This record gives sequence, structure tokens and C-alpha cells, in this order.
Amino acid sequence: MQLSPPWTSLIAASISLAAFFPSAGARAENSLNAAIKRQTLQVGCRSHNPADDSELGSGFLIDAGKRVVTNWHVVACTAGSRGDAVGITPGQDFIPATVEWKSESKDLAILKLAQVYGGEAVTFGRRSTQEERDPVIAAGFPGAALRSEHDLGQVSFAEGIISKFTAIEGINFIQTSAPLNPGNSGGPLYNQQGQVIGVITQKSLAEVTVFDPSLPGQSRAERVPLGEGVAWAIQVDELLSELDRLGIAYVARGAPTANAAPQDTIGPRLAFSRNFWLAFGLILIWVLIVVS
Repeated sequence: MQLSPPWTSLIAASISLAAFFPSAGARAENSLNAAIKRQTLQVGCRSHNPADDSELGSGFLIDAGKRVVTNWHVVACTAGSRGDAVGITPGQDFIPATVEWKSESKDLAILKLAQVYGGEAVTFGRRSTQEERDPVIAAGFPGAALRSEHDLGQVSFAEGIISKFTAIEGINFIQTSAPLNPGNSGGPLYNQQGQVIGVITQKSLAEVTVFDPSLPGQSRAERVPLGEGVAWAIQVDELLSELDRLGIAYVARGAPTANAAPQDTIGPRLAFSRNFWLAFGLILIWVLIVVS
């Protein structure tokens, strides 16, 4: 079928506008992995005592990439100046870090990096944005995946769902089915919108005594899974209240409490604006074609 020139022009204009306004879903899907890699950082704690093992964990960037959130137990070797905290970048650079704030009860710590290396700060998603069975993405650096020096600073991904919301000793947690391991501690738990909704803290483990037949009379303690698909992340609302108190800037979506008015108007407003101007542009082009 032959199309008249006005229809040809209108179709061409529509294609140009569609290219200028790609769907938000496609952009998020194509860029999510890259964004998570820019936002997630391996964290280490190097003891001053050569006989002690170094601790490796995970963390994520806040405050324009100047600070890192992690678990306190990951960097606990800094207590009493017994060790030093470091951030390990994807380029395997070791950046010194200092503990600016910690909470042993929440098992959270905020580190100040000695230099900004080019990562980006996360966006948070409050509890009000989440429901049970929502898909989640865990990012971090499980120790079992560290097979060579090339794995240092390289993010591993795992997926699961929100199993339930719970509280442990007065602290609010997300229980997740994402497969987590030692080394994931302190890492971010993301929703599908790329927002951090939790700080990974623990897996269901039990400590057992292992006897090696090749070493009679000797034993060692090992941690083994107590249950599969059972792990916890601290809800970010527990962290955001501390950031407010410390005066550290952040971006969060959702209402601070169940009774507060929703604050997440940025995304819908941008989506409305994009669709409005797309429709307006098409109508304007059609009017110009008809008039001419």
C-alpha cells in the first residue's frame, strides 16, 4: 500500500521521537548491572598482627562516592587501632578508609574513603516500597568465589525474593531467599528498580566442630548452613535514620513511615512528562503537516 507524504512524515517523526524517548524499562534493564558494579565495593580489614587473618566483606557507596556503608563486623579489626579498613576497587586498587560511625547493635558502619575513585552513590528504597515475594538482587564478594587475585573487586550477583519482614532484637530485617555466603556481609540488597532496600548481614549458619581423620587428635571449627535459602538484610530505614542524624545526604524513594505521605513522586512525574511531550510532539507535527 502506498502511503501519502503526510503519513510518511508522521511515521518518520514518530520513529525519531521514540528514539529520543526510549522506554524507561529498557534503559533500566540494560544499565542495572553496570550501575550495581559502580555502586558496590569490596571492603577489607587488615590486622596489624600478621598471625590474624584479614577480613573481607562487601559494601556500597553513598555521599557522592565519598563514603561506604558496610557491616561493623567486617571492619571490627579497626577497634583499638588493631587494624586498618580498605576499599578494593574493580581495578584492584586498595583505598585506605577510616571508620566514621559504627553501631554494634545494628551491625552497621560508615567508612570515609581516602579518595574518590569514580564509583557512584546508591539510591535507597524504603520499607514502604516493598512487599513479600518481591524479586531482589544481592551484590557483593562471597569468599567462596574468590578463586584468584583476578576476582578481587569483581562483583558477584545472586537473586531471590523477599521472604518476609521481621525484627531481631529490636532491629528491622528483610528475610530473603537469595543465596548468600560469608563475604556478602555489608553488601547491598537491591530491588528491580535498582534501589538498595537492605544491607546484607547474615545467613542461617551453625558452627560445628570438624575432626579430620588425617590429623588425629586435632579439630577445627567450621560454619555450615543451618537452612538453605534463609538469609537476612537490615532494612535501609534503620540506616537512613542514622544518615539523617549524621547529616549525610542521600536519595530515597518511598514514605519514611506507614503514615507519612509518599515522597516517591520523581519517577511518576518524569514518566508523565515523557509521555505528555511525546503525545504533544506528535499532535504538533500532525497539525503542521495538515496546515502546510
